[in-house]
Amino acid sequence: MICYQITLAFYILFAVSTPEVAEIILSNLSNEVDIIWSAFETLCPTWYLSGEERQVHYGENFADLADSGIDAFKALAWLKKEQKTRLSSFLDLPLCHADLYYITRIAIILESNTQE
Repeated sequence: MICYQITLAFYILFAVSTPEVAEIILSNLSNEVDIIWSAFETLCPTWYLSGEERQVHYGENFADLADSGIDAFKALAWLKKEQKTRLSSFLDLPLCHADLYYITRIAIILESNTQE
């Protein structure tokens, strides 16, 4: 049950569409962001890898959304405010030519306001 609750909280809290939405979330739920991110990182240690669902949850979660990796990356950049070097370490190989999620991750890193 706890895994389901963390997954549900992840989708609700980390599906941030813009840095502005992230700021609103942080101003109201900063402690919750830290708790949920820590649990998510423990349960899904390979979230940043491109590819199929088994790379994210070791195969036990069949209902994972396809965009959970990019949502986690946005959360790391905009809610956790990680440095560019750490964000860069979460770039995997593009899944295919013109992989939009890969391009989005590069754009987020380049636009990040955090210092090295």
